[in-house]
Amino acid sequence: MDYKSFSLNTNDAQVVSAIKDTMNIAAAAAVLKIPKTTLSSTLSKLEKKLGGILFIRKQGSGEVTITDFGHEIIPKLEKILWISESMRPKKGIEGERYNAGKVCITSTQTILESFLGRYIPEFLQENPDIRLTLNQRDGGFYYHPQANEIFIGCWEYNTENFLYLPYHRFTQKLWASRKYLDKSPPIATIEDMMYHRIILAQVHQNQEHYSGNDFVVRRLGIPLSAPNIVYVRSGPRMLDVLAEEGGGVIASSYETTRLNNLHLEPVLPEVEGEEVSFFVKIDKKFMENPLAKYVTDWIFKCRDRALREIDSEPQSPYVPFYNAGDIAAMQDEEAEE
Repeated sequence: MDYKSFSLNTNDAQVVSAIKDTMNIAAAAAVLKIPKTTLSSTLSKLEKKLGGILFIRKQGSGEVTITDFGHEIIPKLEKILWISESMRPKKGIEGERYNAGKVCITSTQTILESFLGRYIPEFLQENPDIRLTLNQRDGGFYYHPQANEIFIGCWEYNTENFLYLPYHRFTQKLWASRKYLDKSPPIATIEDMMYHRIILAQVHQNQEHYSGNDFVVRRLGIPLSAPNIVYVRSGPRMLDVLAEEGGGVIASSYETTRLNNLHLEPVLPEVEGEEVSFFVKIDKKFMENPLAKYVTDWIFKCRDRALREIDSEPQSPYVPFYNAGDIAAMQDEEAEE
């Protein structure tokens, strides 16, 4: 690489970001309102400049997949866009409608489906200028969000560049369908679980891995290779399906079970696993952005609405960045301009 002539600009970053968001060359060109040939040429020149391939093109369809090199480089390119945006005059940023732009929410299936999913259509209708991306990540809860990303996951220490806002504490309990309970021996004590089929999510292929939903296995000292343990690697939703169809006992929080309307009954209600605390994690620089504050307010509003639908109350108080009066004032200011 010739470092004397090496430079990147926001056009390069916009092209890469659009392709990553759409995963399609033609769709990215449409988003940027440029010819597909121009976009492809810009990408090819950038990859040559970087000395690596960011996307693998699927011939004939325009679809792409991100390479390992792309996963490493793309977040850095997107940060160029964020830095460029942050250098704009503050008054201009505040004058936009909620600083309309691009934001990604990354979390687990439980959060995306149970706490946010039911309210997203309403959000999109009310905020047509906000480009919202959702990213399901059920493993690696200790995750560093990108510049325009809001992550809802577990706690991590020694990350002073990020803001942490307490979201919710989940406690694992045991659940099974009536179909399974009717055909199986009774479960009166925790020791009875030794003789029942247990369904676990296995994030890693290594069977020595322990996760929050295998607390009963650890408590009883059952070998992780025991024949009555069924592992699911294809996604958390398969656990729900197997449990509802009578496949065995699963560990799940009350919130997940009720918000997902699973047809399951509690098993040994007094037995609980450890609590898992979730936090909203955001880059502190991104949090200076009005868009980040607005979307964060919405995330917590969804949390409160979802919990109250199942007669639960939020465990952690949240003070919104904006109240209804602030938003109305921003809309009036936009109308005047």
